[in-house]
Amino acid sequence: MKDYDFEVDGSPDSSSASSDEKGTHEAYGEDPLADEEWIKFYERDRKEEEILEKALQKRLNGIEKVRDWFRCSVMGFRCVE
Repeated sequence: MKDYDFEVDGSPDSSSASSDEKGTHEAYGEDPLADEEWIKFYERDRKEEEILEKALQKRLNGIEKVRDWFRCSVMGFRCVE
């Protein structure tokens, strides 16, 4: 947009920041590093997401047939090919 100048408070390009403050702050620099429990949870979560993604990709590509994964509770429904 040509008619607007956008500024974010505290950003390095902000005109309100003094020259000695620019680039001295790191994102999340004050936060503690992840502990072992969090890392295990994260790795387990990523593994589950990877498994789900592969299953969904098989469905999308037609490798896994609809009748193998789709279940309908409506009476009288049959999967036909």
